[in-house]
Amino acid sequence: MVLSSSYCFCLSSNILFQRKRLWPSNLGYNPQNDGKVVRIPIPQLTEERRKEFVKLVKKMGEDTKVAVRNIRRDANDELKKLEKDKAISEDDCKKGQDKVQEITNDFVKKIDAALDHKEKEINGDLMPDILPVHLAIIMDGNGRWAKQRKMPRIMGHKKGWMLSTR
Repeated sequence: MVLSSSYCFCLSSNILFQRKRLWPSNLGYNPQNDGKVVRIPIPQLTEERRKEFVKLVKKMGEDTKVAVRNIRRDANDELKKLEKDKAISEDDCKKGQDKVQEITNDFVKKIDAALDHKEKEINGDLMPDILPVHLAIIMDGNGRWAKQRKMPRIMGHKKGWMLSTR
């Protein structure tokens, strides 16, 4: 997560390529596009905003746990079907269900650990003391790079974007 007061992409002809990636994010940011630059103002995190992020993360965690439980249900249904069709014994079905439950419990524990870690990170417990005031990616030379290789400028911007997001 980026904690800064502003975040600027200088993209020129690459704006439409990146716009699709930036706008759908569900973080409550309001990107501003002037045709050459996309600016995403990111205010300093207040206690209220941190609580909103923690709620969002917890909801995502609960949704993930529901998905894992749905997979467990489907696996157990498949085991019961195999038992009903006499493809496996009742003991094998029970062992299979126990194994599915064990795997489900492991994944739920991993999800809970990830949620705890992310909550601490959001609340600043894991953050370094020094945070940048702003971040910027300026892809000015990428157009010249592409032109020297007789490629469209947009290919240079795409290449620069890919290299910057590694």
